[in-house]
Amino acid sequence: MNRSAWHRIREAWIVNDILERTSNDRPGSSDGVVRPPVAGASGAVLRRLGIVPVAAGTVLLAACSVGASPRKMPIHVLPTPAPPETIRGGVCIDGTGSMNSSVIERGIEAVAQAVEGWVPIVVNDAAGSAPMPALDLVVRKVMGESSLSMDGQVTHVQIPGVPGAMGKPKVGEPGFAQLSIARIDQNNAVSRMADQAARYAADEAGKIRGADWSSGGSEISGCIEALALVVPGPGIRRFILVSDLNQTAPEQVGMARFDGVRLLVVHDCIVASQCIEQSNAWSAALRSRGADTVEFSRPENAVHDIAAWLHTGALQ
Repeated sequence: MNRSAWHRIREAWIVNDILERTSNDRPGSSDGVVRPPVAGASGAVLRRLGIVPVAAGTVLLAACSVGASPRKMPIHVLPTPAPPETIRGGVCIDGTGSMNSSVIERGIEAVAQAVEGWVPIVVNDAAGSAPMPALDLVVRKVMGESSLSMDGQVTHVQIPGVPGAMGKPKVGEPGFAQLSIARIDQNNAVSRMADQAARYAADEAGKIRGADWSSGGSEISGCIEALALVVPGPGIRRFILVSDLNQTAPEQVGMARFDGVRLLVVHDCIVASQCIEQSNAWSAALRSRGADTVEFSRPENAVHDIAAWLHTGALQ
């Protein structure tokens, strides 16, 4: 059997299989009874492939006949999935003694959940799936004397992106058989990549939950400074700070620029006047060094707001 004939047979089998499955989606198929395709549907598609729609054995013999000159299949350009983008950012968590312990725990868990849930469940549906961006996230903790030190880095989260998958082609559209084969291969590849990315995400979430976040002092400014240095611009950088903004050590600042930085502060604060004073001072200081946005959030909203900030760079 020559290669061309074999490809035609394979395409015919795939088309028949797809049509049989599609026919079970018609009204009246909810009882679980497998019904044949709509009359004439498979024949029309087989004729497009240059195969006479008769008994399966006859198709096989016709394709294998000595001297047969099968019609060449047209070559269709298959869609190429868009490459995923990379989200770059950083997190600082203040685990010092002045912080409320429940706020520390909530902040740690919120970051871990955002990382662990970064990879969505890949749905193999008719519409296909959008690409999932990669995540490059440096996670640090506030230190006692200088948060710029190497000891301040907890982990560097690197979750690979996953390209989107094409949707289900329509029966009768040009290149239907080729697109159907390509869709199966592409969905399988996307599922494997998503599984691998999910394993990376779970491992990194475990590191965040299991880290030692305690510290004797509170040098908060240096932690954000360190993020700006190790996650450099240009481009958008999404930073998150979980802190009471109660700086108890000399600030280690002045070496980094914050151009393109969007900062979310999960602010552990109770006294309204103090909250306003701290938020105004931090906003002014960071904006003077180029920060695009400085937003503040309540600790009770940490899980929702941190996930939204990483995905979109905004509160929702």
